[in-house]
Amino acid sequence: MLERVCHADGTFQELERQWTEQCEAYDEDLAAYAAPHLELAKKISEENPQDSKYGIFALKSGGEYSCLMHVNVARLPKTEGKTLRILWILLAPKYDFEDIERELLARLSAEIVLGALGLAAGALGSDQIKVHLGNIGDRQYFTGFCAALVGADVVAEAAIRGNWLHVKQ
Repeated sequence: MLERVCHADGTFQELERQWTEQCEAYDEDLAAYAAPHLELAKKISEENPQDSKYGIFALKSGGEYSCLMHVNVARLPKTEGKTLRILWILLAPKYDFEDIERELLARLSAEIVLGALGLAAGALGSDQIKVHLGNIGDRQYFTGFCAALVGADVVAEAAIRGNWLHVKQ
């Protein structure tokens, strides 16, 4: 499930606490871990009130924050209706410092996409989602993921276009 994290309700501080502990377990410092993303996330999470068209969201399961992402909703050129975009995704430090199994990566990816579809169908009302793919490995992985989404009748369309995963409900 994707949830908005912000300072006003303490969720961003809880994420920072969890991730600080993970960094310390590897003799790392959270302040140095993915600093540009975390600095932007902190700035946006401190906005009060939170903007209804964008924000910082996290994948949370079993009380643990697995990843953090910047989400926005916009009307884009050559696209009908509103689009929910995940502009970047930052995995929790423990996934960055450990070898993670493909099955875990598949589960996290599926939960992100399904969570984004849930936001698009609900609180952030959108007609489609786009997820920015960070690197060539993401692109190769999500090509197979698209076929699975469509084949399982989870979505109407899913494709890789440029460096984006496009999904239409």
